[in-house]
Amino acid sequence: MRIPRDERGGILVVLCCMIFIFWGVLVGIIVSVADQNRSATRLRLASAALHIAEGGLTKAVWEIGRGNASYSGDGETPLGAGTFTVEIERDGGKTAVVSTGYIPNKGRPRETRKIRAVVGKTPSGIWRALSWRAL
Repeated sequence: MRIPRDERGGILVVLCCMIFIFWGVLVGIIVSVADQNRSATRLRLASAALHIAEGGLTKAVWEIGRGNASYSGDGETPLGAGTFTVEIERDGGKTAVVSTGYIPNKGRPRETRKIRAVVGKTPSGIWRALSWRAL
């Protein structure tokens, strides 16, 4: 069977179209994977910064609970893979703690999380965070 002269190259056109479709799908998959990787990394860093801020809150509750009346907070304090700062706000009988966690540090943070907690003594005499929220 002979192919007529005016129909030569039809397979080449179909093949080129298939290659373009394949590359389009491949590029889409690569972009999607890269975006998911960035999102997962950011979520991991945010979670770590929140845990570090909670560590700062725990230290502040400990300092207040042991009767350290002069405790006014902490500057940049290393903890794990990051650092935290703590500020104390006293208003009448209430004490509020604002703790900020940084990954990797305050000078060049990749991620930052801040929490504010009201600290008080429970009926059993134990100091703890009575309520807290992320800022």
